Amino acid sequence: MSGFNRAWLEFTGRTTDQEIGDGWREGVHEDDAERCHATYTEAVAARCPFEMEYRLRHHSGRYRTIADHGAPRFDGNGVFSVLPAPAGISPSGARRKKRFVERERVLRAFTTIRTLPSLPLR
Repeated sequence: MSGFNRAWLEFTGRTTDQEIGDGWREGVHEDDAERCHATYTEAVAARCPFEMEYRLRHHSGRYRTIADHGAPRFDGNGVFSVLPAPAGISPSGARRKKRFVERERVLRAFTTIRTLPSLPLR
């Protein structure tokens, strides 16, 4: 992976030189590493965007869940050029997901109420 953004570098406390190539994989939690790498390589091979959550070592040394999404980029000749660094770094990935699920539940309830047939008032 290349093209690491400032948020990634600040989160990990590492330099671009340390992250280039497969260096970024050093910070991925060992239990997530195989799945993470498979998702990344499949996205490049299929030339399609990806989304995933995994634990990444924070500069404090503790692992935090991040939300990662991106899409591989190819040059004019169709040669892989870069997979932008994750734009969705979220130290609170699990909390964010919980909030999303709750918002979806409320939205579904609201939609259900709006679609109930009108009853005549008595």
